[in-house]
Amino acid sequence: MAPPFLVVRNISKAFGGAQALRGASLDVVAGEVHGLVGANGAGKSTMIRILAGLNHPDKGSIEIDGQTVGIETAHRATEFGMSFIHQELAFVPGMTVLQNIMLGVPKRSRFGLTDWAAVARDVEPIARRVGITAPLNANVKGLSTAENWLINICRALVRKSRLIVMDEPTASLSAAESEKLFLI
Repeated sequence: MAPPFLVVRNISKAFGGAQALRGASLDVVAGEVHGLVGANGAGKSTMIRILAGLNHPDKGSIEIDGQTVGIETAHRATEFGMSFIHQELAFVPGMTVLQNIMLGVPKRSRFGLTDWAAVARDVEPIARRVGITAPLNANVKGLSTAENWLINICRALVRKSRLIVMDEPTASLSAAESEKLFLI
């Protein structure tokens, strides 16, 4: 059995007097799919926010590839190979599908300018694999919530993320859209 990519041990986090997490632990091995399940207020989103570098634990430890790490910022989480798709989807309505996929991702450039044609050639197969049907040069304004989820998933795959965390991905999707997401 492969060693875990991510080991979370005894994480605790309180916000004022409210204990959001108490002694939470989790191991994630490459290729596994996990679901954090619990009632509202059980700490699922808090755990995700800690792994994403958006909140910091009061106690506990996080290991990546066997090394204890601190995830101080969202940028640091990305450096460790983790991508997070939060309930509030990250996309910019005035930009194209391709530009939204590439948000925060280093881009190929020539003479200091982004070579969008080269970027599109690299991204196209990944976008089609996840089921994005809109043209890459289309504006994202007016796309469905499901399409915007796919854009965020594509961004994580373009980054070659080792761990993709989705916070309540099916909450705003229809049954058919949810089924499509599960297939991906």
